[in-house]
Amino acid sequence: MRGRAVASIVPQSEIGEVAKTTPPASGNSRVEVLRDEEYLRVWVNQSGTHYFLRLVVG
Repeated sequence: MRGRAVASIVPQSEIGEVAKTTPPASGNSRVEVLRDEEYLRVWVNQSGTHYFLRLVVG
């Protein structure tokens, strides 16, 4: 079995340095497929703290 996940926590004050797109509103999330469907990113904004979970699809 192959697996790999990376999680990041980014405060609102630094989200502009990390995100290229508009973040989801507070209390919401977004799921995106990245790099030719190789990665799945779950982005959660909870009260201005942004949580990113990156998963390898496979």
